[in-house]
Amino acid sequence: MAGISVAKKVRDARDRHKEEERAQREKRLDELFTELDSSGDGVLEAAEVKILLQGLADGKEPAEEELTFIMRTIGHKNKEKITRAQLTQAIESWTLYLQEFGSDDSAGKVLFEKYDKSKTGKLDHEELKSLLIDLAGRDVSQEDVDWIMAKADVLGDGMIAKIELSQAIALWLQRLASDAEAQASRTTTSSSSRACAIL
Repeated sequence: MAGISVAKKVRDARDRHKEEERAQREKRLDELFTELDSSGDGVLEAAEVKILLQGLADGKEPAEEELTFIMRTIGHKNKEKITRAQLTQAIESWTLYLQEFGSDDSAGKVLFEKYDKSKTGKLDHEELKSLLIDLAGRDVSQEDVDWIMAKADVLGDGMIAKIELSQAIALWLQRLASDAEAQASRTTTSSSSRACAIL
């Protein structure tokens, strides 16, 4: 009985500590948002978000396409502003991108450069197709390439920029999983139909 009481006290203390940490994190984010919101209108415009991204990148100014991507994927309503509720998502998205592409030997950068044969800093349809083929381990239809391009090309320039690469890969892996699931379902249905016909 005493062991249960001690375990409950430990669990309660741990829960209180987590809640205190969460409250402190939220307070710091509130302070950061207020500091960045120079106009005081309760939203961050692109110029204010740019300051945030630059601070998270140790002073390295984000490229225009990187800022545009963050605004378009996270921005509120017309995608030109970020609310306080979206601040955490913007920070997480940018931080993950920096981890994947921040250094010369980072996995994302190495992968991107492998397929960027034209050295333009963006993947065209053929370069994207090569990447998708390698990920699938089989040939890929032009329809699949066009679908990924349409979904992942947030910048709308008909190419995949570095900051769009993770989204393109995630979409492709989801599509492959859905296709495999559909194929398995068709195989199961077909096997069941044959079994019924035999009976």
